[in-house]
Amino acid sequence: MVIQQPIKEAYLPVGIVLWQSLLLIVTGIVLSSIASLLLSKRVSKPLERLLNGTILISEGNLDHRIGIHTNDEIGRLSRSFDQMVVRLKEQSVGIQKSEERYRLITENVSDIIFSLDDEARIIFLNQRIESITGYNRDEFIGKKFLDLLTPESREKVNDTFQRIFSENVQSSCHMEISLTSKDGDEINFEVMLVKFLDTSGIVLYYGVGRDVTERRKLQEQLIQSEKLSSLGEIISGVAHELNNPLTGIMGLSELLLMEPDINSEAKQELQKILNEARRTGKIVKNLLTFARKYPPEKMPCQINEIIENVLEIRFYDILVSHIEIVRNMDAELPTTMADPHQLRQVFLNIVNNASDAMQMTDKKRVLRVSTAVKEDKIEIAFEDNGPGIPQNALSKIFDPFFTTKEAGKGTGLGLSVSHGIITEHGGSISAQSKEGEGTRFVIELPLKQISPDSKKKKIEKALWDLPPLRALVVDDEEPVLKFIEKALKNEGSTVDAAESGDKALGYLMENDYDLVISDLRMPGVDGWKLYSWVKENRPHITKKLVFITGDIMNPDVQAFLEESDVLYLKKPFSVGDLKRIVIASLRKQKDD
Repeated sequence: MVIQQPIKEAYLPVGIVLWQSLLLIVTGIVLSSIASLLLSKRVSKPLERLLNGTILISEGNLDHRIGIHTNDEIGRLSRSFDQMVVRLKEQSVGIQKSEERYRLITENVSDIIFSLDDEARIIFLNQRIESITGYNRDEFIGKKFLDLLTPESREKVNDTFQRIFSENVQSSCHMEISLTSKDGDEINFEVMLVKFLDTSGIVLYYGVGRDVTERRKLQEQLIQSEKLSSLGEIISGVAHELNNPLTGIMGLSELLLMEPDINSEAKQELQKILNEARRTGKIVKNLLTFARKYPPEKMPCQINEIIENVLEIRFYDILVSHIEIVRNMDAELPTTMADPHQLRQVFLNIVNNASDAMQMTDKKRVLRVSTAVKEDKIEIAFEDNGPGIPQNALSKIFDPFFTTKEAGKGTGLGLSVSHGIITEHGGSISAQSKEGEGTRFVIELPLKQISPDSKKKKIEKALWDLPPLRALVVDDEEPVLKFIEKALKNEGSTVDAAESGDKALGYLMENDYDLVISDLRMPGVDGWKLYSWVKENRPHITKKLVFITGDIMNPDVQAFLEESDVLYLKKPFSVGDLKRIVIASLRKQKDD
């Protein structure tokens, strides 16, 4: 059976289904859009916040926090980022503190710390360089290491320096370098340079330099002191060997001059011999003074008079050299205790040097001499207008054998001797000079009061008459032995002369004596052994002993003379010196 229906009615259910489907699709699209919008707000915003946060953190803002606290993946990722930033900040603070400690150490150590690039240019230098050299450290940055050194230092370390740069392995080297400060002074450094190769193959050079300028000066002073000590020992031996013959020459010459039947021509020749011997004795004294072991023989003296005496000695030479003397000496300068002979030598050395220096200038030559009292010191100054002393030589002028004069015109001992004399007097001597403007020597001597018994000492020097004595003289040097024997016999004494200590012991066993004069250094039984024997077997003669020696510098001799408390006489000595020591011995025996 066929049912007939209109087409419109027949398609009506299909249309309904289509509309329902379309509505469902539109609804789904709308719902999807809404869901997508909601998802975008929930995901994209946190992601954008996370992205912006990472950008801020990457720019160094370690105080920023993303702060997403959801329980999804984005929230967990945010918390992980925040924790990472906290740890990064902690590490950054630690690094900053470490860098600050490193900076403080680097900038405050007493050594110079530097680094070089692979072309030996300075790329880092700590601030210590500024206080040492006077230059700003920026003036060193970018400069080649070797170019900063003095030419001598550069030549000395060049091979070592080039070797460490040419090697392909980690290495180090130690160098001693010198550079010039802003003031022109030479500064010495000990440098340790180390070459590193890091894991990436980059070459690094680090160095540490220590300023050893003062240490070098101290070492030089120590070496100089050792040289002086060695020289002092040599001088001691030379003086001992010279003093023995000088004593005989001087003493016998004096005694011959006292003979009434010597004709005038012979006396003149003898006087020349005596004068030359005394001159040689003064040279030996100066050498011992230079060694700072010869004590000055102080007496009341007037400094102005000593200076005038020196100027009188040099009067003719000063006159022909066209030198004007300008005096500014204190007329009220007090008398002080000093050795006038030694001071005369000091002043003469300085005047001689000034005169020689001014020969090298064409301008008007002037030597200014001044004296004054300053507090408890007497200040003496000699100032010339010669060419001056170079600065590099000024610090050496008091060194032994140093001279700025031509070969054959100076020994280099004059100012060394002068320094020793002034030091022994408890004073000081210094020099200031500028090239082209002259030199000024300043001497300061302590102002010492004259002892109350100084007049008494002068009276004692006039007591020449000796009572007749029974004396024993002991010396292995025949001229010295004959001189003392004859001098005492001339005074009416009975003298036994022994040329050795052994023979002297024989005399002492059989005789008693008012006076025993003995040399200290002799072969066999010397002065030490003789003293011990007398002390043990003839103790009453101990206070009658007088020793003579030409080796007063020797520490053993000094110690013995101090411990034994016996009188002694230094060689060379004159007849007057011999008489004075005999009188002193007799007075000591009387007082004891």
